Amino acid sequence: MTAEQLARYADDGIVFPLRAIPPAEADRYCGLARAALAHDPEVEANPHLKCAWARELATHPAIRAAAAEILGDAAVWASMLLYKAPHSRGFVSWHQDGAYRDFGPGDVASAWIALSETTAENGCMQVVRGSHRARLAHRDVPERDNMIRLGKHAEAAIDPASVTDVVLGAGEMSIHHNDLLHGSRPNASDRPRLGFVVRFLKRGVAWDGPLV
Repeated sequence: MTAEQLARYADDGIVFPLRAIPPAEADRYCGLARAALAHDPEVEANPHLKCAWARELATHPAIRAAAAEILGDAAVWASMLLYKAPHSRGFVSWHQDGAYRDFGPGDVASAWIALSETTAENGCMQVVRGSHRARLAHRDVPERDNMIRLGKHAEAAIDPASVTDVVLGAGEMSIHHNDLLHGSRPNASDRPRLGFVVRFLKRGVAWDGPLV
């Protein structure tokens, strides 16, 4: 990444778009991911520990290199597939990843890799730039269509004017800080949306699970 991109990450808590893989490779991984989800929906949680193709993508040199520029020496500790079918009601409530694990601010960075085009219409990730500077309280409100575990909601009033759509082409990615406020709306389009999230942890930070 350039010095300007690294400064943007420090200021905003996110940097995008970054090229992760070529569009043709994104299309190949998209097909593999959709086939895996059709066979076993539970593969969405930590697919890098279950599927060779997902481990290959999670450890892709370009993705690792971008994470290393932000975190230094880092390892993959988690991954996730996030699929929204056309006209899906699935959404993601406003939350910070730091609400889930007791990692310090900046110990984790998440790469959100678009395996298909992601737009405002098909429910791309949305963020509040600069919101990573304070960790907020969260409440659990389980909802049928909420795509995140426990239905966590940050206790914050979100000004629509402060929201940025993270629009990505197939094969592009964003990288965000673990305390950045983010969420997403339902897919209102005729096109599916599929993202692959890879979570990187600074080496040396305590974690009792597998690292890749």
